[in-house]
Amino acid sequence: MLNSLLELRGFSKLFFNLNLKRLSKSFKVLKLFEEVFAMAAKVDRDACVGCESCVGVCPVSAISMSDGKALVDESACVDCGSCVSTCPVGAISQ
Repeated sequence: MLNSLLELRGFSKLFFNLNLKRLSKSFKVLKLFEEVFAMAAKVDRDACVGCESCVGVCPVSAISMSDGKALVDESACVDCGSCVSTCPVGAISQ
């Protein structure tokens, strides 16, 4: 999973010489990587007005509507920020 995340973020070359198996055994290091690289969009469901403008701009269709509110699939989100800048009420952040 960590290797896929690094490739997705374009850091695979930077960490090419690291022994990722050994690195992933350390919970603290793994947790740090998750905090640094996991920047999927987050929706404030209280602020979301259900306008669906974010759904249409997501290039990977990672946003759907659930109970009239936007819902981000964090595993599909590529952190492009399109939804953040499109939300008219500022309910989405990264």
